[in-house]
Amino acid sequence: AATGARAKYLNVLQDVGNGTGEAWYAAVKDFDFEGWAFGGDTQGDLKPLLKWVRRLLDDQKLDKSEWFHILMASPPKSAVYYTAIQRCLRDLLGTKIQISYDSSTPLQSAYARHKIARVPNLTNKPSSWSIPMHDFPGSPKYMGQDNVRYLNEFPSPVTDRFSINDMQTYRGDFSQSFLSQAGMHLLANHNMYVFHKTALVACDIVFNQGDTSRIPPIVIENLELIDNYLR
Repeated sequence: AATGARAKYLNVLQDVGNGTGEAWYAAVKDFDFEGWAFGGDTQGDLKPLLKWVRRLLDDQKLDKSEWFHILMASPPKSAVYYTAIQRCLRDLLGTKIQISYDSSTPLQSAYARHKIARVPNLTNKPSSWSIPMHDFPGSPKYMGQDNVRYLNEFPSPVTDRFSINDMQTYRGDFSQSFLSQAGMHLLANHNMYVFHKTALVACDIVFNQGDTSRIPPIVIENLELIDNYLR
């Protein structure tokens, strides 16, 4: 990572209600950083985020910005909305501004809850635009190599190579978890792959295929809102 004079910094905006967003903005808006990060209620929903993006545009605070980062967001809807915002901003500003986001869900679901994610079949039903999570199928029957099972219903580069048996811990008298430490790391990497893959599939449907039969009406409505509000 770049350090010192080559490092790039993001100006953070937070809003937890009761005028805190305006106070925070007034305190930090004139710092000359390379971009912006959004936390608190500034990113809690699409409309608050659009409000602040519009504010930054109107105040000409994005003219030199290179990067936006949005805290605590997950695909597939977030990936589509933020890509649409990025496209609008690039057109309006004539720059290569980049939007990124992060989510702790792939890691927390693996390490804390032992959940395994699956790439969803995206349709026009809103409920399909979320990532299904299932209990990892840990069982004593996978202790021996005479009952090897692969997670074929949860495809990824991880599950293509490692079986349930490979991910289990040594079953001692005081074992607290079916998954070994290596198994939990593999599960976390699988979940991260699923989140990334889902984001790519969603964006491909919306921006490349233009297949409205697989896009929920609320997503189409919000994409129109983004375009109308920012342009």
